Amino acid sequence: MPVNHLYEDWVLRSSIDPDEESEVNLQHLEDYVYHERCSRAKIEAAVKAAKEKQDIARLAEEELANNIVNGIEAEIASTQRFVDKADEVMPSIVANVNELLSETLSQIHQETGFERFLIGGSWAAAMIAEVLETITDDFEPCHLKANDIDIYFGNFTDEADCKLLVDRNCINYQHINSVTLEVNTIKCSNLSPETFLANNDINVTACCFDVDFSRADENLVAIHALPCFWQFIFEQNSNRQLRVVKLYDTSEYEATTLVRMAFKGFELDFPINFGTLDPTVGTIAESQKVKFDKMKGWNDSPFFEYQCKKVRSHYVIVKKHSKVNCVKCLSAISNKKCKSKMCKQCCAEHGAPTCAAHKKK
Repeated sequence: MPVNHLYEDWVLRSSIDPDEESEVNLQHLEDYVYHERCSRAKIEAAVKAAKEKQDIARLAEEELANNIVNGIEAEIASTQRFVDKADEVMPSIVANVNELLSETLSQIHQETGFERFLIGGSWAAAMIAEVLETITDDFEPCHLKANDIDIYFGNFTDEADCKLLVDRNCINYQHINSVTLEVNTIKCSNLSPETFLANNDINVTACCFDVDFSRADENLVAIHALPCFWQFIFEQNSNRQLRVVKLYDTSEYEATTLVRMAFKGFELDFPINFGTLDPTVGTIAESQKVKFDKMKGWNDSPFFEYQCKKVRSHYVIVKKHSKVNCVKCLSAISNKKCKSKMCKQCCAEHGAPTCAAHKKK
């Protein structure tokens, strides 16, 4: 290895020809014997270990893919009878939804100028549930409700494999005459019923209305929904629960989804199923923090063991520290940083001579 820089000054001061680089002794540097440190056996062992690691990762990916396929098949099997129920009454649902919402949708069309748009979220689900109460006896009312009407507009696509893109700079709330709820307009790209539903994460909102004023037929509204939505709608009330859409692949769900789902349960008084999902994964925005705080007094809240912690401009959900009683008095709560695991008063009287937690020096 080049070592000229280690004896450059000596060369300048010496009239003797410098040693060859291979003859220079380097202080504080252990002898490096290449064939010992990088022997064939060691290289082969490292290559073998790397290959084994790759094989383990590949097998894990294959297992995950198989589990997803099996999960999709199980989901189809478990929801099929509910989808069949929906298909039986779908013509009546569509006709009644169009009749019920005609005036409201026309007013939204007139005020916004949108020729085509989607309506998703709680309002679409609530309207479907309201209509079902009047057209079939094979349905237990679930009394869904909405706080606003979410309108999705923008560039529509016919490609089902696209990913829905939301322009967060073009989200606006407005009041429209004769429309009782506030209207929330959201601009999107790659918009279609398929991409919208693919972006949905909770079963109770996994539906949408495709509203098209240029549509030739008499129905202004077309209805689209995922099987898990129809399962929730037509399930017996005692068995209804809120859950994520993809039980077979929960890798994309983080804290935001869990807070939204829990808040839906809080508003609608339905049980929620988190499964193995971890609320400490991911971050939440200020709006989700508000929802988190509103659930603090809810007896069925899944967040009793958690609290929100601000990190820069967002929040994370973390586990609360478990409270430990003072080892001396056994009644007061000890300071977790106290050397003696005591409360402040007991530490002052009986604790260690020094304790930074209680400012004893």
